[in-house]
Formats: sequence, structure tokens, C-alpha cells
Amino acid sequence: MSPETVGNKPYNFKSDVWSLGCIIYELCALQHPFNAKDLRSLFVKIARGVYAPIPFSYSSKLRNLVAKMLTTDPKKRPDVQEIIQYPFVNNHISVYLSSPFGGNLFPQEFVLDFIPF
Repeated sequence: MSPETVGNKPYNFKSDVWSLGCIIYELCALQHPFNAKDLRSLFVKIARGVYAPIPFSYSSKLRNLVAKMLTTDPKKRPDVQEIIQYPFVNNHISVYLSSPFGGNLFPQEFVLDFIPF
């Protein structure tokens, strides 16, 4: 739940960026960015935007990106178009699209291997 929705402001696409930032954070840190004993405390923590940093074993580029995605002010948070323009993100997208999968999330060989006939 993004700070703006916690603050009873309307949902917008920057809320999705916040959510993606939380997911990436959890994948890296193996914990939630915001923990609390009750919902009210959780809302306060989200609104303040204070969380432990992602482990330093991850690149500063990734850590900085997640920090920008978890910026409490949606006006200062990047949108999806800005994120995909980050050179390291764009590079990973290009590598994936040029891979044997070619951007196909479920190649036919994969699907056929897992369909029980």
C-alpha cells in the first residue's frame, strides 16, 4: 500500500511503482520493507518511508532504483517510462529480448513440457 493510498489520496500509476519497489526490496532483502505490530503502526511507517537498506551485496544502481521507487512523494517517484530508460534496466531488457526466449514469457517448449497429456 503506497503512502498516497495510506493518506487517503487517489490511486495512481505511481502507486504501482511503489508496489514494484516493495516487491524488488523483498526479493533482495528477504523481508518486508515495512513491518509493524498493527495496521496503524504500519501506515505510519509507510507514510514516513523509513526502512532498512537493501544489502550491500546488491549493486548501488539497484539499491538506488529501489530507493527512488520507495520515495514517499509520488511526484518525485519515477514512472515506468523513466525506469525503463535507466541504462542498467534498459540493458537487461535488451539482453532478455535478444535471448532465445526472445521476449516470449512462455516459449512453446516450456508450455509443452508442463502440460499433462
